[in-house]
Amino acid sequence: PKKQEEEERPAERVERQEMEDLQAEQKKQKEKPDFAMQRAQRQAEVKDRLVARKQNLWLEVKQQLKTSIGDGYQEMLATARDEEDQASVSLLAETQLSLLGPKRQELEAIEAALQRLENGNYGLCENCGLPIEPRRLEIMPETPLCRNCQSQREKLAKATAR
Repeated sequence: PKKQEEEERPAERVERQEMEDLQAEQKKQKEKPDFAMQRAQRQAEVKDRLVARKQNLWLEVKQQLKTSIGDGYQEMLATARDEEDQASVSLLAETQLSLLGPKRQELEAIEAALQRLENGNYGLCENCGLPIEPRRLEIMPETPLCRNCQSQREKLAKATAR
């Protein structure tokens, strides 16, 4: 009877361990959908922020074009008496359009971020492939680079500008 009891105990241990392993695996499976749902929810929030910013930028661009150039450009062009006046009017229009450059760049960055969201690689640095710090993405959701790669890019730009 003692020998049979000793044999059962290891079998019971194995059975208990298998049950614990099964419970742990079930717990992991339950956590996975939660993580996936949280990730999907965060990405939806980021997308909403990016789309809202994009819409606001377009409104700003339209308003700026309307107030700075708009009908006034056509009037100035019509009243320009010679080539010099026409050149001045064109220069004014080009200057106003160049002021839109930063907005255009931000719109392009937002569009690229939306594309990364669609492709499933949002939040990964385009340069090194490592995850971008969550705080950085919170502040600048359109950023394609981690802090280190952005810093390297800026140093390179400064060095080549000299």
